[in-house]
Amino acid sequence: MLFAGLSLALQYIVREQGGSDGQVGFTIGLIFALSGVGGTLGALTASWWMRKVSLPAVVIGCNVAWALLMPQVAYVRDTMALGALFAGMGYAGALWNVVAAVYQQKVTPDEMQGRLLSVATLVAYGTVPLGALAGGLLLDHFGATWTVLGLGGAMCLLALTAVVSPSVRRLNLS
Repeated sequence: MLFAGLSLALQYIVREQGGSDGQVGFTIGLIFALSGVGGTLGALTASWWMRKVSLPAVVIGCNVAWALLMPQVAYVRDTMALGALFAGMGYAGALWNVVAAVYQQKVTPDEMQGRLLSVATLVAYGTVPLGALAGGLLLDHFGATWTVLGLGGAMCLLALTAVVSPSVRRLNLS
């Protein structure tokens, strides 16, 4: 939900800066492309991370990275800097997804894999329209800066929850 709102806020921010429709579209596309590059690098380096650090460290680290990067979108207006922020969030997102998928495969019995994946997909992607709806309403009411700061605050709460959660600290890939 948070990232759907953040993606919408990015588009709002770039449009606020002005320029022709083509220029705005190019800028948004460039930032999302840089996010994709970050995501690709995150996925490609996930096995290295899994060998070097514990599963709890990856989970907590990704949440903390998002909590640090997300609020900066409220103030950064340079295209390449926004691209770097989104690349960092994309990196953490892909790393998170690969590590979570490996964990799911290891701990879920074979006969439950399909059911688990369908529920996980529903929870993960079923909330995207709600995040876009909430993000649109927040942007309309509060503007980009306060909306992004609110999303960043929510991410900080999620990161704090991951840090203090005994369940997260007990995760183990072996």
